[in-house]
Amino acid sequence: HVAGVGRLEYAGIPDLNLGVSFWAGETGFDFDLSGKLQIFEFDGEWRWKRFSTRGQFVITSLTDADAINRSLQLKSGINPNIAEAMRGFYLEGGFQLFPIKMQQELVSFYRYENFNTQHQMPAGFLPLNQFDRSAHVIGLTYFPHPDIAFKFDYNFMRNASSVVQVPNRWNFGLGWWF
Repeated sequence: HVAGVGRLEYAGIPDLNLGVSFWAGETGFDFDLSGKLQIFEFDGEWRWKRFSTRGQFVITSLTDADAINRSLQLKSGINPNIAEAMRGFYLEGGFQLFPIKMQQELVSFYRYENFNTQHQMPAGFLPLNQFDRSAHVIGLTYFPHPDIAFKFDYNFMRNASSVVQVPNRWNFGLGWWF
């Protein structure tokens, strides 16, 4: 399906970037029913000497989630528990460990994440508490080049369920900008 997307960015203050983005379109499944999905996000990043901070907030809305849930449940026999709204955010602070004049960077960081993929459920469907999650993340990112990143972190995971626990985890990643 065709969708609309847009982004506005503000970079008028040195070392501060703010942005807002949206995406809106129809979802598609393997049946005739689809809903309209909207995604809205706000993000920002600020750097000062060896310190950096950034964050992001995202919220989604999906129309006809109740009909999509019922249709998928009839076809598969399993309730997919698709939400009408999801939301999440993170806040992160970092510190550049290498001297500023070096070409390479090594950044230590702490990030708090909070996300609920069943933030608002359609009538007749209950949210599952294990999908209301948060994480405390500590890690290092090594930039051998400004466009290449090697990332290593540990996540202390939590959720709102007293029954289903989410395990902590290690993450290793490679990213590049091209």
